[in-house]
Amino acid sequence: MNISVDTAFGELRSSLETWAKARPATHLVPLEEAGPGDVVFTTMTDCSPHECRYYAIKGRKLVILAALPSDRARDVYLAAGAAVYVPMNPGTAVLEAAVQAALAHEPVTDSPT
Repeated sequence: MNISVDTAFGELRSSLETWAKARPATHLVPLEEAGPGDVVFTTMTDCSPHECRYYAIKGRKLVILAALPSDRARDVYLAAGAAVYVPMNPGTAVLEAAVQAALAHEPVTDSPT
């Protein structure tokens, strides 16, 4: 499985990359190399709902990490195609649960069903 980390927050990026590298059978890839079915960790600052929709349509499973989570933002990102929306205080259990939820997320299509 491929995981990509797309954030400008240095400590968060480092922490997520270290965690991803330690996961069995996981490859850390740049966002540009992430393909359909790959999990992408990003933040609301680094990925707008419009960008989220773009990547979701391309088959990427986005995990949105929210510094200040809100029901409204969660609804917007999930409607845009994010697989998971979680608070930005991820411990290992939260990250693992987010990956499992992202992998189980149905692909997004460009047209409503």
